[in-house]
Amino acid sequence: MAPSLRATNLMQTLIDGPYSLVKIPTITFKESDISIDTLSVFDHVRPIGISPGYSKSGILIALAIADDQNCRIVEFNRDTAPRRLEGGGQGRGGSRQPIRHDTEGLRLLQDVVLCRQAGDLFAFDMGPLSMSLYCDTKLRVTNAVDIQSGISAVDRKPITAIVEVVGSSVPVMKENIKTVFRNPVYDQEDRNRATDLAMRAWVSQFLAGYENGAETFAKVPKVDTKKFSPQVLDIIAKIANDAHRLDQMKPTQTIHRVSVMTDNTTGENYVRSNTFKDRVRWDKEVRLSVDGSAGNYIVPGQIGGVTGKDAALSTIRSLSGKSIGSTLISIGRDDPTTAEAQRAATVLRILQGNTQLLDNSPWIKNIWFPDDDLNLFWPEEWSLPASPPYNSQSSNDSVKSPPSSPMVLQPLNPSQQEAVNTMYSPEDAHRITIIQGPPGTGKTSVIAAYVQLAIEDGSNGIWLVAQSNVAVKNIAEKLMKVGFLDWKLLVSRDFHFQWYVYILWDLFL
Repeated sequence: MAPSLRATNLMQTLIDGPYSLVKIPTITFKESDISIDTLSVFDHVRPIGISPGYSKSGILIALAIADDQNCRIVEFNRDTAPRRLEGGGQGRGGSRQPIRHDTEGLRLLQDVVLCRQAGDLFAFDMGPLSMSLYCDTKLRVTNAVDIQSGISAVDRKPITAIVEVVGSSVPVMKENIKTVFRNPVYDQEDRNRATDLAMRAWVSQFLAGYENGAETFAKVPKVDTKKFSPQVLDIIAKIANDAHRLDQMKPTQTIHRVSVMTDNTTGENYVRSNTFKDRVRWDKEVRLSVDGSAGNYIVPGQIGGVTGKDAALSTIRSLSGKSIGSTLISIGRDDPTTAEAQRAATVLRILQGNTQLLDNSPWIKNIWFPDDDLNLFWPEEWSLPASPPYNSQSSNDSVKSPPSSPMVLQPLNPSQQEAVNTMYSPEDAHRITIIQGPPGTGKTSVIAAYVQLAIEDGSNGIWLVAQSNVAVKNIAEKLMKVGFLDWKLLVSRDFHFQWYVYILWDLFL
């Protein structure tokens, strides 16, 4: 039998007006104390909100469950120290022994709450949460609603969803919301962490039951991880959790080297970042060091619109006549890049039932779900003969034109030549070629040599894709060195024109 547990009344501070006095009776207990008694308060069909608490490394260590009357926080079993492996070695990272969970207690949590027969679950960022539940505790969810999916396809900030649902009928305490959602790390010794966790779960179910909230979220496709096989879930969880844990490693404060200036026409302040690495993101809380007559002090501020290197800056105190330091501190983790946001959106759409993203791609089938013999199978049309190569003596319009500038053939060592030949091979077994090696071994040279060979042989429409601006720049530099200039550089929205010109200038110097 579970020990006697006493509720602590936590006051919600996110929604003002008639809800300002709402108390959340909250009970925190260990995974081993899960029982029908501890979860019986959720035996109904009303909305239930859930919210994760993570370790500093991004592992799920707590889960808050709330309805309109109660909140329960379950603390999952966790490692307190590296475990010894067989043979005397000490586990690190992926070498740790699996954490031993209370199987019966977790089964009850799944049956009574996460996969209950009637009623929906609501959470912010339900995609990563459902994958953390599966990856860290092997729990599934059904009828799970991602709150942001019902509000905006672009802006996934919790405050945006809360303001959109509540509207202007009830005051929203925006600064409190930012604070509560800023850091999902759960510290058992910090009472405020339990309070933040409970409020995130409470407001999740509140939005579902507020005025037209039920109608808004009824249109959102549900996440049901019970429908997926372990093989599929393992792959999705790997992608989602790797991204999530990398995000958890982002600093909660960032130092930027900047210059603070004033527009002589409007009198408004703005920040100019010195380098692309030091760029300031929009809608960030910031802190500036100011020298005044009474000495040095810190002024809080807010970043507004960002245009290239410049970002609008508003501060509570006037900066007129003050000496401003050359550094600025932004508070909170950086928002996802465009690529990170697109990846998260794709994972969420799959979890919401859009399995065509998995079924219709030969690349995904071959890389993620190869057959038992590890043979690669590609569409027949992918193996059709290539267009005829260019011929300088021919006047046939169907024949390709030669490259716009002469290219210097790149000398290769035997290993590099083998890599290029494999990349250019038309055989199905060579459609995916992995080239690896430490810095300085000529991987970028191999890319340039492949482009040379392909262009000389009449190919076109070659896409070179990299995950960072620096990698793209390195490839462009190598193509220029071999005399190939017939390319276009495509960049993300984050790489605005001022930075774009700056990088191109570096290329052509």
